[in-house]
Amino acid sequence: MAIRTIYALTPDDPSLDPQGRPAPLSVSTDPDELAPIAKDAGALEGSGAAGLAVPSSEGQLARWLRDNPAAAVIVQGALTSLTGGATPSDDIVISTKKMTSLRVDPANLRAVVGAGLTLSELQAALADEDLYYPPAPTHDGASLGGNVATNAAGAATFKYGTTRDWVERLRIVLASGDVLELRRGQCVLEPSDRVRIEASVPIEFDVPSYESPALKKSSVGYYGKRPWDLIDLFIGSEGTLGIVTEIEVRLVPRPSVLTGLCFLHSVADTLALVTDLRQRSLAAWAAKTPGMDVRAIEYFDARCLQMLRNSGKLAEHGVDVPPGAVACLLFEQEIDKTLSHDEILERLAAVHEGKEAVEGIGELMAVLMAHEVVEHTELALPSDSRRKRQLAAIREAIPLDISDYLRAQHEKDKEIHKVAGDMIVPMDHFAHMLGRYDEVFRQHGVDVVIFGHISDGNVHPNGLPRQAADMPRAKQALWELAQEAKALGGCPLSEHGVGKHPWKKQMLSMYWGQGVIEEMKRIKRALDPKGRLGRGILWDP
Repeated sequence: MAIRTIYALTPDDPSLDPQGRPAPLSVSTDPDELAPIAKDAGALEGSGAAGLAVPSSEGQLARWLRDNPAAAVIVQGALTSLTGGATPSDDIVISTKKMTSLRVDPANLRAVVGAGLTLSELQAALADEDLYYPPAPTHDGASLGGNVATNAAGAATFKYGTTRDWVERLRIVLASGDVLELRRGQCVLEPSDRVRIEASVPIEFDVPSYESPALKKSSVGYYGKRPWDLIDLFIGSEGTLGIVTEIEVRLVPRPSVLTGLCFLHSVADTLALVTDLRQRSLAAWAAKTPGMDVRAIEYFDARCLQMLRNSGKLAEHGVDVPPGAVACLLFEQEIDKTLSHDEILERLAAVHEGKEAVEGIGELMAVLMAHEVVEHTELALPSDSRRKRQLAAIREAIPLDISDYLRAQHEKDKEIHKVAGDMIVPMDHFAHMLGRYDEVFRQHGVDVVIFGHISDGNVHPNGLPRQAADMPRAKQALWELAQEAKALGGCPLSEHGVGKHPWKKQMLSMYWGQGVIEEMKRIKRALDPKGRLGRGILWDP
């Protein structure tokens, strides 16, 4: 067994306050300031915040944590958590909204960002440099600190992976107030090894013996892998092991992206097209050739289309659904940046007319032709940013329509609330599971709507209860599907984190078993012996 020692900075280290040492951090108990931060986007109820602190520097936060060792805290970024992960229950809320620094290094394709900077702010600044941050979680109003806390992922996970894949360095304030700076590759260990952090009180714990799922993404507690990098322990730890203050991420040159919306007349046809797009893209990436480059494919089932039609969202965005369509795919294809708008049209037309060899953007047209869906597909070219935003808005409208439905049902019966899955399975089993999501819910007598990231095998079956009696049946359907996903090598918790959601906590325990949960708790006790960070997140206090 090897012991690897890492050295933390003390709260009084002058490097923590590069702009000069500010006044001590104050905590507001003003009800008018606490009311808006009482719950996050997940709408899980807590007992409210005991206070609000908004640090302007890392040192200010570190010294407050050191000087208030009994204070329980929860971190809030942009309040976009869907799991109650930012909802306080008699905690002091630490808001990162003032930590919005940004330094871009175009030459080395790096950016150093404060934890409170939002994804939209980062991408807007990068656009000025013709750069791009690839994980791009679906909701761009989220903070980068929140993205790290949940290892957030977006529609393009298929090509680019998750937040973890792009983080090079973190600065983290520990529960003691000591500050840890970790760079990827700095502390790489094996499961038989042990970590020692030299801080005001030394910290020691064993490297996790378990391994996290070998899937494109998962949100199942503290990360384990062989070999294991200490920085990855904090990514996806949901604010329970430390407070992320600064992140260094890798970037790429800003790609040119075409967006497509395609309607299909059977689920089998849908899956065949998805398989073709995925396999051709994977082959082109492996060969490093200018072939298919589809980075994301989103799926909407027939019930989604019905809800969008009923809400008027399709008409609002100028989309007509062809008669008999039972599914829709929204996809993004990266293309040669040197091609002009007219050149793209010429190449697509040439392939459609059989006049040009299939290459690059032409291969996309060839595939759409082979699957006989050209007449039911709209392509928004890179220069048509307005139309691309409209098509993307259709995807964003689906969860909003579901929320509107559930809100209306909740007003009729207070026992009705959201029952939704967040499952991922290996693509070899995806076709089977897609059928099972619909089948199992209907076996239990509950309507279901299914949408999500089909390109990486992660979709969201959402129960649509009509009455209180549907609630236990919907939960049972979801539980059965979670167990089946696990049995197929998948995971019932793919993204968003676990947070304080009771149902997700049960799934976390089911997925790992008590032995691994206890191993995670030992790591938690080592880094946060008083249990003051994120009480009730991942498991009950």
